[in-house]
Parts: sequence; C-alpha cells; structure tokens
Amino acid sequence: AVLGRLDGSAFAAMNAVRGRIHAERDMAADHRVGRRTRAGVDRGRGFTVERRTPRRVAVAGKAVQQ
Repeated sequence: AVLGRLDGSAFAAMNAVRGRIHAERDMAADHRVGRRTRAGVDRGRGFTVERRTPRRVAVAGKAVQQ
C-alpha cells in the first residue's frame, strides 16, 4: 500500500541508498563467481560423474496398479 510520496532530497536519498544496496549485491555476486572459477568448481569441466551401479530400467507393458 502506498502511504505517501517522497519529493526532493528525501527521494534522492532513497534512490542513493537503493543504488548502493543493488551495487553491493552485484559486487558480492561477482565475487562469488570469481571464487568459484578460481577454485575449479566450474560445472561441466574438471570432473566426470561415473555411475557405480547400473540404473534400473522399467519393464515395458506392465500395467500400473491403482
């Protein structure tokens, strides 16, 4: 619900704080991405997943009981 409006310096101060919050969020996200790539945790490269037990295959033609 809108309780009032901000004008002038109060509006500018609110936008400055909002901008700082968004900038800090973006910097933290960039920092996390940098740490991930430096640590070699890049998904899709660097390791291979190997299954030790074969997957079970569903039998075709078997009716589902309800």
